[in-house]
Amino acid sequence: MTVAAKVFNVQMEGTFQTFDRECEIFRNLRHRNLTKIISSCCNLDFKALILEYMPNKSLNKLLYCRDYCLTIMQKLNIMFVVASALEFLHHGYSVPVIHCDLSLATC
Repeated sequence: MTVAAKVFNVQMEGTFQTFDRECEIFRNLRHRNLTKIISSCCNLDFKALILEYMPNKSLNKLLYCRDYCLTIMQKLNIMFVVASALEFLHHGYSVPVIHCDLSLATC
């Protein structure tokens, strides 16, 4: 099984709280357009979330790489998928979740 790891910088202020909050919020979050957290690794010197691996290129590469030519319909579909996930986070979960670092690099 291929996975992705989101490694937290433990040198940054607030990392421990951010890690704990993400673990708490995302462990039960289920939506077809959100990656799933499989596990976490945690000690005083290292913190990481183990995530479901998404095999496609990053959204940034898909939209701006000359090797890919997305149609307007494909681009609209991507917008719909991202909006659907955000709508779920904001309104479809028991406690609203605000995604604070949404960017092409994190999609």
